[in-house]
Amino acid sequence: MDETQMEPSKFYAGRTGRQNGGGDDESAVGINGHRERRMDSNSSPSYTPPLFPAPIRLSQPQGTLGKRSRPTSPSISEPRKRQRSTPSDQLQKYKELNRVTFTEEHDAIFRAAKTHDIILAAPFGVGKTTILEAIVAGTPDERTLILTRSRLQRQAIGSRLLGSGCKLAFVETLSTFATRLFPRERAWHSDGMAGVMRRGLGSKWCGDEYKCVVVDEFQDCTREEYYMIYTALKALPHDVRLIFVGNESQSLFASLGGDSRYLGLADRGLFGPTRQWKSFTLRQAFRTTCRDAAFINNVFLSGQEGRFIAAHEPGSLPIYIYGSSFNDTTMLNNIVNALVPRIEAFGREGIAILMPSTRNLKNRLPGQLLNKLREIGYDIVQPPSDDTPLDPAVFAGKIAVANYHQFQGLERPVVVVLGLDESYFKYYGRNLPTDRCPDAVLSALTRAKVQLILVHCASHATMPFVRADLLRKYADLRPVDETDVPRRGVTAPPSILPAEVCVSDLARNIPSNTLEALIEEHLTIVVDPPTLSPPEHIMPRNVVTTDWEAGRCEDVGNVTSLIFTAAVEQSLNGSILQTLNADAGDLETKSVTEQVAWLAREAIERDTERSGCVQRKVALKNHRHDWITERDFIRGFDLLRRELAPTGNERVSFEVEFPHHNMYIKTHGGDAVVALVGRADAVVESSTAGDRVEEIKCVSLVTMADKIQAAEYGYLYACRWGLTELPSTTLFNLLDGGKIQISATVKSVEAMNRKLLQAKYERPVLVGNDDDFLDDCSKIREIVDNNFR
Repeated sequence: MDETQMEPSKFYAGRTGRQNGGGDDESAVGINGHRERRMDSNSSPSYTPPLFPAPIRLSQPQGTLGKRSRPTSPSISEPRKRQRSTPSDQLQKYKELNRVTFTEEHDAIFRAAKTHDIILAAPFGVGKTTILEAIVAGTPDERTLILTRSRLQRQAIGSRLLGSGCKLAFVETLSTFATRLFPRERAWHSDGMAGVMRRGLGSKWCGDEYKCVVVDEFQDCTREEYYMIYTALKALPHDVRLIFVGNESQSLFASLGGDSRYLGLADRGLFGPTRQWKSFTLRQAFRTTCRDAAFINNVFLSGQEGRFIAAHEPGSLPIYIYGSSFNDTTMLNNIVNALVPRIEAFGREGIAILMPSTRNLKNRLPGQLLNKLREIGYDIVQPPSDDTPLDPAVFAGKIAVANYHQFQGLERPVVVVLGLDESYFKYYGRNLPTDRCPDAVLSALTRAKVQLILVHCASHATMPFVRADLLRKYADLRPVDETDVPRRGVTAPPSILPAEVCVSDLARNIPSNTLEALIEEHLTIVVDPPTLSPPEHIMPRNVVTTDWEAGRCEDVGNVTSLIFTAAVEQSLNGSILQTLNADAGDLETKSVTEQVAWLAREAIERDTERSGCVQRKVALKNHRHDWITERDFIRGFDLLRRELAPTGNERVSFEVEFPHHNMYIKTHGGDAVVALVGRADAVVESSTAGDRVEEIKCVSLVTMADKIQAAEYGYLYACRWGLTELPSTTLFNLLDGGKIQISATVKSVEAMNRKLLQAKYERPVLVGNDDDFLDDCSKIREIVDNNFR
């Protein structure tokens, strides 16, 4: 599941507010339903979602379809008449509002969906979600549950269905639905759902109101999600129709355990033997224009006929901006000049800027472009972490910024795509074949509804499969300082392993069950229970409103632990703060409120320096920086100080950077050397208790990746001082005071690292052949069936 935070309210046909008062009780609700949420409050252990949300009156979301006039009250003598729309009326309304035209093939799908289970497959850009919405619009009197992979998808689908009058459609993310099924577990995170499945837990959920369940992007279904969906079907007191939407050839999350066979083999009894399935495959695109399709088919998909896209809207030629240097202001100005008229035409929310990764943007074109747009006066989204869910509140009223994977299933009128050159295979797709277009790249190319803009630096050749000689024919080529077309990449595939890997990246994009197995095999884990009860948890807001009138928000959750760590560093080591690279001066003499504001402002400054993006710093310029309450600050400060310096005689070093440590790894292509680099939050030196490495978090769920990250810092410390065993290594959770003690030998961690690198960079291996896969599904169904006997 891609959502790493649980969301307390389901999306009821476009509604964005709370239901039945669940969750975020202390949060202020801003304009357009945006909420100043407390840190991880969406995933608070004390929250239990309502099993049967009461029907609510729907409100029109602002900024999508306009305001609806308030209906006048009928006369006392005139009886109120309830008008009911027929399914054909609702479908026609959906067509008119979204300006789509359906063919006889689509009509056949709509008819079959009323009586059969449906598998709907289509390539990128065809508009599978549009067909999904039209199917729901064709059955307006049925309660339908739609499951999506992101909150932005949930918001977009819900808004469009609400506009067409589909008030009985419930839209949820897979993560929130997992929490409804298993309310006492932290199933909103893949680690939590893996624990549910490992213990074979059942569910008391009963959604007897639903007649149809629709799952979007089902090609990325994992074993845990299959367990969840099958559990939901068994919990229902009656059969429901299933509609699975996706494409077997466009799985973007295979590295996280996604297996497209859950879609392709769904009609082989995966969801019960009595289902009546019908499969449909579409080629005609609703989103991608004819000229975009011609460009993609001929330039990026040449020789890959099975992936071609068909379209009917004429559209504009894609713009291909090509220059010799990312640092050249001429090239930057060319991009801005192409964007500004389109921003004025479509608004900030009509623009998206996509790149392979949103990390390490400092002194690079993506970061320079974002800062230039901010300088002009356009609000942009502060680039989120690559594995962070996209928050609709943070995206509202801004130019969207995301990586290719995060924007799956979303669209914008204008999309700028960066990083489409051979360097993609060096940094992001080392385990991918270089003779075909990667699925993530193809997904990014098909997000634009009106104008596609590509940016290419001449210091890198095109991707090897790209027909560079056809660029002038199928695109509006705009060379900045080059007269020739880009050269076609002919480099050999890079080594499967990179020369350097950061500790914080080492365990990313690896399935939870793989990480869990490696931890059990190579690490010794001792969990100390939390010292704070749920009502005492330290939970600062992680989203704050910066402009109430415009309804704009900023995510500040990633600097929370930094603020507390800096406060403790100041109390222990004086005014020169290594954590914030700042001088605290006479901070101790100020009030708690003033201390919090100063630390928060400096933490934002420090993060801006590291990320190279100024959006959040500018947006918070006039903010009070008060998202941490005085109560939380005092409690968190005392908790962390007692953890780091319990006697007061310890020497604590903060932001300790370790020298590169070379790891020698054997691969199929020969031996490789990979340098491991990292910076620990704190190292505690004690004359009585020995040295200790501390990793500090403030999260509602400590993940498998967090445990491995802490162990790696202990490993780097041991390698630095020539130890055979890790020093005392602690993963401390500031939210509840819980901590995890980690121990291992250096050789054991080295063995774990070899397996981590193989799991991360080698091509994902499916679970055996199809027979093995079906047998695994049968075992999962048997576990679930036993829970309902």
